[in-house]
Amino acid sequence: MEVLLAQFEQQLAAQNYGAALATADALAHQFPQESQVRLAIARVYSAIGQVERAEELYRQVMREFTQPKVLAEARRGLQAIEDQEQAARQRRVQDLLAAGCDPGNGFLVLMPVAAELRARAAAKLARLFRTDMYTAKFGVPARSLKIIRTGSAALMLAFAEEFAQEGIAALAVDLGAIAQVKVVVALELHPVGLGQVRAVDRRGEGTEVTWADVTARVYGVLPTYGEVVDVDAKRQLIRREGLLDRVRICDLHVPRQKLILRFHDNSLQFAAGVGLDLPAAVTIQERWRSLMDWLAAKIPDTPIYDELPDFVDMAKGFPDLLPAEPTLGCCGSSPM
Repeated sequence: MEVLLAQFEQQLAAQNYGAALATADALAHQFPQESQVRLAIARVYSAIGQVERAEELYRQVMREFTQPKVLAEARRGLQAIEDQEQAARQRRVQDLLAAGCDPGNGFLVLMPVAAELRARAAAKLARLFRTDMYTAKFGVPARSLKIIRTGSAALMLAFAEEFAQEGIAALAVDLGAIAQVKVVVALELHPVGLGQVRAVDRRGEGTEVTWADVTARVYGVLPTYGEVVDVDAKRQLIRREGLLDRVRICDLHVPRQKLILRFHDNSLQFAAGVGLDLPAAVTIQERWRSLMDWLAAKIPDTPIYDELPDFVDMAKGFPDLLPAEPTLGCCGSSPM
């Protein structure tokens, strides 16, 4: 064994990886239970870029052997792999910054992962963020997107690229880009031409949108809170913060204009502009449904997303990403 190990060391030092791998394979067949053989195989795997196989071998050694010298060498091997990956990632970050990536902060979003890819996604997440598989499995979303990391925008983009290499859909979101998105709460809608509409907000300002530019419809119901009058235990009137209403919302995403066109059922003047031709006695719910049907007819092929409750629950875990006083844009009410 000593002769083969010495030969292996010479080949590895000379970067003759093919010969080193052949020697390591011979060692594995002759001395499969020797810790030095397993460590040698892990080293050559690491040298040729098969770091996941190398890492698994190092961890096997740490589970199956107790000698301090062997454990120390396995730990050094694992640390070397981590250092190499971090250095490569940092080089990628510098390249992204040089190419014009925003130097500010952002966050990393993992898109819903199909059942057959969940194990692979969890393994990749565990490797990238140096956590255990049990914890990583809870970070892999099944139904709706999930924020899994915050940090510099360039680093988040580097992470997203590494997920993509495994066939896992991830998205790096730049907070600076989000800040540039304008939200227009429509009070009126006026057709202005074929395939176009003009939305008028509460200040009377108009924004023209081409239906073909709308890439998504997002539906949801949000509670709004404000000051309410109540009766206390002594039957005296008191003022407190409480639930005011549950507001139906519909957001149209128009990325070409960096715009979100928002509708909600207690702001839109349904009779103005497009004129839904509804009797005055119909309920707000009926008017809202008529508006949604009208929008669906204008943009029938636009993807629909209705995972807002899941997104809200997830977003609560990242308060630094939320505005200090979130509003729907009407009456000063705040969604919670």
